[in-house]
Amino acid sequence: MLKNRSRLQRIALIFADMLGLYLSLLLILWFLTDEWLFFVNMFVSLMPGIFYLIPIGLIIVLWLRSKHTFILLLLPIITFCWLYIPAWMPRSVEPIDGTRLSLLTYNLRASNTNTDALDELLAKTDADIVSLQEVSVEIADHVEANWADEYPYIIRFTVEDDPAYASQLTLLVTDVAQYSGRLLLSRYPINDQEIVASSVGTTLYIRASITIEEQEVTIYNVHLPPPLPDNSLFSTATRSQNLVTLLDSVPSEFVILIGDFNMSDQSNDYQSVTSQYTDVFRATQSGFGNTWANGNNLSPFLGFVPSIIRIDYIFVSNDITPQSSQVLYEGVSDHYPVYAEVVIK
Repeated sequence: MLKNRSRLQRIALIFADMLGLYLSLLLILWFLTDEWLFFVNMFVSLMPGIFYLIPIGLIIVLWLRSKHTFILLLLPIITFCWLYIPAWMPRSVEPIDGTRLSLLTYNLRASNTNTDALDELLAKTDADIVSLQEVSVEIADHVEANWADEYPYIIRFTVEDDPAYASQLTLLVTDVAQYSGRLLLSRYPINDQEIVASSVGTTLYIRASITIEEQEVTIYNVHLPPPLPDNSLFSTATRSQNLVTLLDSVPSEFVILIGDFNMSDQSNDYQSVTSQYTDVFRATQSGFGNTWANGNNLSPFLGFVPSIIRIDYIFVSNDITPQSSQVLYEGVSDHYPVYAEVVIK
């Protein structure tokens, strides 16, 4: 009974009860309505981070021996285990023969102009293909001036390179022009390229046809729109619509989709992609693989905050075999870079 407990114990129990009730109701609505309701959509978009408070609830249960609190937490615990225990199972990847290709994707954050940190990352990873999003003019100029020998084939886009494009921008974010900036760096020849705008005026993707050991591979440097308000409510509809545009443009074989997809790995949009392409991290690594957010970058007081969701991905078609992948927990962006190695059969 609450009245027999101290004030601190009562507050702790109320918190744990509300947490269990809140998560349980959201899960039931998710099972019944999918992502239709905006607050369920938001809930799915925050997975797995939304579950990170469950251990606190369990500590309170053990401390205060509250059976009813445990019952309220039971559905969230079962669902979390069902969704994420498979992600933590060890992976066994058999090396295969073929052309090995290393890949790096990194959302730099639009306001970031730290060229030293990027130089260090590029030198350490030594990737064959580099996909960068939210590239500032300063970063783009620096890369072209200092990395052209290592990456002789570069596709660059910033709004400043095409002033007429700026008038199309409607997404309300800080440094919106730089938000659209994009770089694709390659050690292999680029035969054809295309820069496509999203429905909200940012850069949806850069498409590059690249010859790798006589095999043409199509690479998409992707940045799907983040969730945007729809009638002042949280909505992923714009992201979903632009994903359809992207997938409709993709050829049937030898494809790499790489970049910031702004979707969690429990979303319907993620299922749409993985129904056709392989998630390289999930195929080769165990763990959450969360890429956002880097607490140190958001604030010097948030360095202890764990990365909560995975929104940066590398997907490949069935004729490209994943060999390894890792999230690099470093850098000066709000995102973490993702590195992978694949083999072209």
